[in-house]
Amino acid sequence: MEQSSTDALWGLLAHARQTTAYYASRIPDPRDVPADDGRAWLAATPLLSRSDIRREPSALHSSVGDRSTWRVARTTGTTGEPIEVVVDERTRSQESLSLSSHLDRSLGEPQWRTRDVVHIAMHAGASSISARAPWNASSLVVKWNLLRAWQASDPCFLACLARLDGQVVTSMPSVMDLIAARVRRCGANGRVGMLGVVLSGETVESATRDQVEEAFRCPVTALYTLAEAGIVGRGCPDTGGYHVAEEAMVVEIVDGSERAVGARTEGEVLVTSLVNWAMPLIRYRTGDRARWADRACSAGCPGRLLFLSSGRRPTSVITASGGTINVIRFAKVLANLRVNRVSLSQRTNGAVNVAYEADHPLGAADHALLSSAVRRAMGPNAAIEVRREFKPDDSGSRAHDRGSVGSVATAEPEGLHPKEIATWLGVVLADDPEIEAAVITGSSLDPETSTRFSDIDVVVLVSRGAEDPRWRVIARSLAIQMPGLRVHVDRLAGLGGRAPLLACRLLVEQMPVVGRLTTDLLPWPSPGAIESQARFWAQDARALLWSRLTTLAPARDTLHEAWFASKLSLDALRYRLLLSGERRTAARAVLKLARPFSESSWFPHVIEAFDVAREHRPPPDPGDDPAERYLAASLACVEATAAEFEHTGIEPRPPSRS
Repeated sequence: MEQSSTDALWGLLAHARQTTAYYASRIPDPRDVPADDGRAWLAATPLLSRSDIRREPSALHSSVGDRSTWRVARTTGTTGEPIEVVVDERTRSQESLSLSSHLDRSLGEPQWRTRDVVHIAMHAGASSISARAPWNASSLVVKWNLLRAWQASDPCFLACLARLDGQVVTSMPSVMDLIAARVRRCGANGRVGMLGVVLSGETVESATRDQVEEAFRCPVTALYTLAEAGIVGRGCPDTGGYHVAEEAMVVEIVDGSERAVGARTEGEVLVTSLVNWAMPLIRYRTGDRARWADRACSAGCPGRLLFLSSGRRPTSVITASGGTINVIRFAKVLANLRVNRVSLSQRTNGAVNVAYEADHPLGAADHALLSSAVRRAMGPNAAIEVRREFKPDDSGSRAHDRGSVGSVATAEPEGLHPKEIATWLGVVLADDPEIEAAVITGSSLDPETSTRFSDIDVVVLVSRGAEDPRWRVIARSLAIQMPGLRVHVDRLAGLGGRAPLLACRLLVEQMPVVGRLTTDLLPWPSPGAIESQARFWAQDARALLWSRLTTLAPARDTLHEAWFASKLSLDALRYRLLLSGERRTAARAVLKLARPFSESSWFPHVIEAFDVAREHRPPPDPGDDPAERYLAASLACVEATAAEFEHTGIEPRPPSRS
């Protein structure tokens, strides 16, 4: 261990002992350490487990430091024991430095520094964000959730993937394995040429590395990373092991008695981050198993070399239809519960057991949240048993080692099809005599137009008494069983006059649940009714957009503002097309029909807002204030629509027969 690292370790231990409640009584007085050595002082400090962090997170926070620069890092939950830690600005800077150092060495060309580095995620809770790269002001560091693009058609998915051409991509091996397999199935190997791919977060199998190399015609390297600690080691090009990032980490490998092991002897990996003083993690139990190399690699890479013998892999459960659901799909929900660990197992009849370990039983609301999160992935009729187990011991073992279905690295991240939901709802609502029709409608019917803000919209049309409180009871009970379900109840009679755009959309964009909406039940609204509503709608839309553009507020959420702007732009285009005689309202059809407006200055920005909101492209450079651009374009679109009504007037043509 170099002197600079020894000094950093000594400083970290002194800082943690003096400024955190957790370590004040756990790190011994340095005067009691036999040798004036950071390693000896570290060895006298007790181990830290995930359960410790979940029980006392605030006690690990330092009492000093600029908290405005601290950020929360969340683990994905592949272990069944998700946690949150806070990291300071120095930690983030060091992680960027470690990544850039690895890319310098592995890609061997300085040109990567002029490209974007894009981290690909593919589970519902992952955010899509971007920031300026610290190594080049003209490049970006991006996190892109590819889940919605994944659920689109093959041509659409490949078009989205083409945005990664020439860029550096980082991701979990299971995610890249899925993407590469789909590229191969489409016969598109080599169509997207990435500059390089860095795999991290799970065990890297040689078959995965080979498939990714073949699909994207680029070098593939690996990092040993922990979301809660950062980059622990860099992949060795010669041996398949990892060189410890000693400028930022102290790594120990210990046996069951917590004694350090020698070369070739397997043990548990402990990590100590030297740079995160906001929430020090000292001798943190990773649950990973590894051994030290008995000699240095021939490439002469810096840092001691270790070989992982077991690590993290995604666990899955099997649906009644034989598909697989990755546990990561609902890990973010689990992270918000006051539990120490969650594990899933499956009986031979398909029922799912959800076991949690906690100091106290979950309350009714959290119990419902846990079961509904699993049910959303498994189906509304899935048999789910939630039970509390004893408090966990301090073994540090991983949940998936104790009774889950097993590792299914290629579990495709897809949810329930609307047809499955419609079938379930049809059974639930079938015997109510006051329901004249019920349909699923909106973007949930088309994966290529849905966003993270989209709900599963169900419209229930009744013969009378839409204000009856019993409908609210029914809506709430359905939402408990199917998170994201939004039930609207309205009276069928006169709907076309009260809400003509809604009536048009219900007739065009519907998946029947009870009955089927036709123009016999719901007549197509008259052009006069549509235009009358459009005039009032345009006034409200302009006011909303103007207020959003001029209100002083913290930094805008680019994705949410893109969704809001695209939502209003889409309705403006719907009104214009309906009044020209069109009878198509689905988002994709409207965008295609709106191509005549492409010469308008606002149109390209509206299309970009759609792509960003749907996460069909990486989030743009935040320094260019894209949210302002999208809102301004939407305002221009709405104003252009309003001008058609107020000045030139729209001459309604007879409805088309398409």
